[in-house]
Amino acid sequence: MQEDKKRAQSSGVKPEANASYRGLQSLLPAPFLTPTLVLAAGALLIVAIGVAQRVGWISAEHAPVTNGASTDQVFTCAMHPQIRQRSPGRCPICGMVLVPAAANIEDLDQYSVQIDPAQRRLANIATAEAKREPVSADIQTVGAIAIDESRMATIASYIDGRLERLYADYTGVDVAKGDHLAVIYSPELYSAQVEYLETRKAVRQASATALSHCPLGTRKVGFKLTTTPR
Repeated sequence: MQEDKKRAQSSGVKPEANASYRGLQSLLPAPFLTPTLVLAAGALLIVAIGVAQRVGWISAEHAPVTNGASTDQVFTCAMHPQIRQRSPGRCPICGMVLVPAAANIEDLDQYSVQIDPAQRRLANIATAEAKREPVSADIQTVGAIAIDESRMATIASYIDGRLERLYADYTGVDVAKGDHLAVIYSPELYSAQVEYLETRKAVRQASATALSHCPLGTRKVGFKLTTTPR
């Protein structure tokens, strides 16, 4: 015991502290004592720093804003300029990434937007001056041909009869002026035709008989009908 006191006095450590250390060393294994103390000290240091930040004893200095950025920066969508918000993000309509709007945003209406030239090239946006000029284009599409009802007409026969043959026998057949559309047989028309032919034959025979008794013989005689105005 006296040797321990002499050893503690020579090392500058009080006998009571040396006894406590020896008591703790007797409770814990020798290899486990040193790492445990280091971990405990580190944990206490981390807890102390966290408490100091929460209380306000330690605060991080904010870096000054550079490159001309301002706190009132407005972000907008290149496709929907009516979307404007104070923080970056995505457009709620099309999902595009919002780009910084122009600094003089107050001079623009709600449907105008100014974006950086680099952002414009990235978005593949091209602009041109509006001007009047004729525009023509060939469009190939599918359609249906309809009949112009204003030019349709129903042809009725002036006599009674029946169709013997129909030349225009389907809808859409090409016809030209003078083409035969159908052959109609009518007993009334046939009787009128026979009567006409008989009458014509009788007239010719009567004319020939009258000319045979004429002194001019077979000389042709022409008749001219003239009218005088009243």
